[in-house]
Amino acid sequence: MAAPILSREDIEQIAGRVLSIYTEAYVPERHLFYQVNPEELAEVLGLEVDYQIPSLDGSILGVTSPDEQYVPVYYNGEECYYYLDGNTILIDARLCASPKTVGRKVTDWTEWQADALAAALLMPKDAILDGMFLAGLGEHVGTLSRKYTPNKYDSFCRLAGLLGVSKSALAFRMEHLGLLDKNLLYKQ
Repeated sequence: MAAPILSREDIEQIAGRVLSIYTEAYVPERHLFYQVNPEELAEVLGLEVDYQIPSLDGSILGVTSPDEQYVPVYYNGEECYYYLDGNTILIDARLCASPKTVGRKVTDWTEWQADALAAALLMPKDAILDGMFLAGLGEHVGTLSRKYTPNKYDSFCRLAGLLGVSKSALAFRMEHLGLLDKNLLYKQ
């Protein structure tokens, strides 16, 4: 069976439905700004989160399955098997120590959809807009550059910290939402 083809709009709608359940459970009323906690989000969805090492080289950052199965994990460099019960999300334990991962080029449509859904869930548009307001960025950023717009850059860094995400992930998400025109984050 082929994987479903979802547009960015479809993904945003799915994320919106999930986030409405999450905000009702975890975000107090009249709270201007919030950060999505992945473990709380999983709980809202009826899922458990566990931390293991799914690959030695870091090529696999997480594993889940709708069905029960055993998946390889590594303990002290030795391969062993972890029982996935169909309700567990397995996350690479090394991400807890270092949330920065090497950027990988997505060559798989299913992976792109998963990445887009994760971005929409962890960086909701309303939370970004509220955070932009609190950080003094307004509703739109023309150019983001450490060199040419240092004040905006500092505010942007505060926003990434408030959201608990990397600067590159936030810049990418803001570009896709039309909130950032020109990203010179890593250009000298």
